[in-house]
Amino acid sequence: MSSIQKLVEEARNLPDDQKLTLANRVLELAEQAMADDVEDEWDSELRARIQAYDEGRSQTKSAGEVFQDLDSKFSS
Repeated sequence: MSSIQKLVEEARNLPDDQKLTLANRVLELAEQAMADDVEDEWDSELRARIQAYDEGRSQTKSAGEVFQDLDSKFSS
């Protein structure tokens, strides 16, 4: 029997409130790991975008142009 199967068997014997607490804690662990991965990915993306900007490889718009585009998009 695998470790996971053993844990599931043990969890089946818990009272309902403890099952919910256990499930919540396991989800929190997974969410934290996923949040760390997302943060690492965004960090890499931001560094790549900054490098592209510094090297002149990205197109930029002024804030005025951005707001003008948004106004025209949402005013019609």
